[in-house]
Amino acid sequence: MPELPADMLAVGVVRATHALEGLVRVESLSGETGHFAHLGEVTLVGDGWLETRRVESVSSSGASVIMKFAGVDRLNDAKALVGAEVWVRRENAAPLGIDEFYYRDLCQCSVTLNGEVVGRVKAISAAAGRDLIEVELNDARLVLVPFQDEFIGLVSLEERLVELKTAWILE
Repeated sequence: MPELPADMLAVGVVRATHALEGLVRVESLSGETGHFAHLGEVTLVGDGWLETRRVESVSSSGASVIMKFAGVDRLNDAKALVGAEVWVRRENAAPLGIDEFYYRDLCQCSVTLNGEVVGRVKAISAAAGRDLIEVELNDARLVLVPFQDEFIGLVSLEERLVELKTAWILE
């Protein structure tokens, strides 16, 4: 599968179909839904496939949105999209607040402890209502670090680094 351009970000996941006309329910990855209303085109990324679709309509539905994509006109068409990620150009993603980061940007960072690089951010996941950074240590071990002030110090996207405050979290 081709690599997505660096200026693209995942903004949602197709969670279910909605009605019989090819509509899908999309969960926002940021919790923000306002930016979906202005999307003209998205790239859908599934297991081993990707395709770009024009957005025909968007309506709000609580914490998610109901979307209609061009060429997806029947329930079976929509079923094929369940589980797909919705990717957009960075300028079409939800705007960031203070001390907020796009996951994709964090995944390009080295992880430091006391000024020494100890690994790199491999992925970000959510569990029990909090974000976890998956850190691949220099010795190839993987550890999960909660992304909260108790464990994380400076985050500098310009320097591409995430600073850890405590060593024991890596054990």
